[in-house]
Amino acid sequence: MSERLPSLDVLLDLNQGERDKQLAHFDALDSKAGIVLGFAGVLIALSGNVNGWWQGLGLAAAVVASGAAVAAFWPRRYPVLLPSAIGEYVAVEEVFTKLTVFDTLENMINETTDLLELKARRLKFALISLAAAATLYGGGVLAA
Repeated sequence: MSERLPSLDVLLDLNQGERDKQLAHFDALDSKAGIVLGFAGVLIALSGNVNGWWQGLGLAAAVVASGAAVAAFWPRRYPVLLPSAIGEYVAVEEVFTKLTVFDTLENMINETTDLLELKARRLKFALISLAAAATLYGGGVLAA
């Protein structure tokens, strides 16, 4: 029966490759969110004595940036293939098992894409807030 579906192995490999890329993207976004959180934290720590409304707005933007970075960095559950869930397919025909794994991976990729998009939007907002914080706070320091 597997001879009738020669492209199934190729599609499974493609799905697994895409899944691996998504997990790497998760890690990269988390790393970037950690960097934004660190810079926002430094800016907040350095703003002990706020003089003027520019610096106040910069401090507020840094707080917003840190909150958005935490929201982007916050651990979320993403779909995984549990060995216990696929153990029942050991005695089933290979092609049926491959089709089931293919469908499952496809669904997992779609769900993970949504999570990645949300994480990326939050990180983008954090970066914009951090840029605004640095600009406003720096402008306030120069104006003082």
